Amino acid sequence: MSNPKRLRSKTEREIARYVRDGQWAFMERIQDVGTLWFCVWNKDGRHSKPYPPNLWVCCLMTGMDYLEWMKSHKDWFKVGRWSEKRYAVPVRLTDAGRKALTERGKYDMEPINGGLCEPGFTVKPLPARQREREFDSQYNTGQLK
Repeated sequence: MSNPKRLRSKTEREIARYVRDGQWAFMERIQDVGTLWFCVWNKDGRHSKPYPPNLWVCCLMTGMDYLEWMKSHKDWFKVGRWSEKRYAVPVRLTDAGRKALTERGKYDMEPINGGLCEPGFTVKPLPARQREREFDSQYNTGQLK
């Protein structure tokens, strides 16, 4: 197995910041609702908008990023059994996860690892203060170059 490709461009690091901010928002939502039902991939549009506050719905790529985050911090999350009826899995924060939210500076710059095939990639997010204000709208509309 070869080493993951290291991504270093500003755009790649901005995308990594967007992913990391989403991971923190995911944890904040779990903290807010107690048990969050997590749909890793909204295959065939099983969930329709507007989503209830206790449901987090992802596309496959983003869902994989969240799974990797939970896998790399197993002590932060309590993940239940998949529910076919809800087409989601229940996720709760542990005490360690709640503590991590209050100490996110310790973890915010951890590399993000991903990729659907070997060797994958690793990228360090931009620091939160360097993130461009326009990034969210550019990324969500496909205008990011």
